[in-house]
Parts: sequence; structure tokens; C-alpha cells
Amino acid sequence: MLMVSLLFGAVLLGCERKSEVNESEVQRLHDRMLVVHDSIMPLTGTLMSLKQKCQQQADASADSSEANTWFLKAKSLDNAYNEMMNWMHRYAVIKDTAGVAVLQMELRGIEAVAVHYGHSMADARQALESLDSLK
Repeated sequence: MLMVSLLFGAVLLGCERKSEVNESEVQRLHDRMLVVHDSIMPLTGTLMSLKQKCQQQADASADSSEANTWFLKAKSLDNAYNEMMNWMHRYAVIKDTAGVAVLQMELRGIEAVAVHYGHSMADARQALESLDSLK
């Protein structure tokens, strides 16, 4: 009986420690996701402005190839925005219930959104600056 009690106690202590470590990791992942989110969310206004400018260039272009190039830039910006909105929706649903593995996946997801934001905005800016330098 003593052996069973000791074994049961050891299992409970092990579970409690694992739970504390897991809670700490969950909090770390939540914090990291919010840092990434908070670094790109303020860029959304600029992203949408760039999208509008690219779409205007697509609409104004007489050359179908050039129009398509501008359309694709606008679409990339739109996709980046939609990725952010989709990530925020998923995060709102899972934030209080997700485990470490899910949060690690979501962290990779918001990091990918940040990369897409950066690349699509840089590409649009570069194209628009090139256009302005030709005027």
C-alpha cells in the first residue's frame, strides 16, 4: 500500500511540474505571437494604401501585361491582409484552449504573415517609386 501511495504521489508531482512548464511555454508562445502581431498590425493602413495605388495603376494601364503586373502586386497585398485577418480570427478562437503544439504552429503562421507583409509592401513600394522616377 505504501508503494502505491508513493507511486501515485510521484505521478501527481510529475504532472504538476509538467503542467507548470507547459503553462509557461504557452504564455511564452502567446507573448511572442502578440509581439509579431503588434509589429505588423500598424502597417495595415500603409499596406491598404499601397494596394489601392497598385490597383489604380492596373486600372489606368493600357498595356495588358503591365496591368496584370500591377494587379498581381495589388493581389499580393490583399492576400497579406487576408492572411492577417484569418490569423487573428483563428487566434481569437484558440487562444484560451490551445496547447503548445498548436501555438507553435500559430506562431509560425503569424511570422509567415509578417514576411508576406514585408515582401509585398517592399515590392509595391519599389514599383511605385520606379514609376514616380519615370515621371
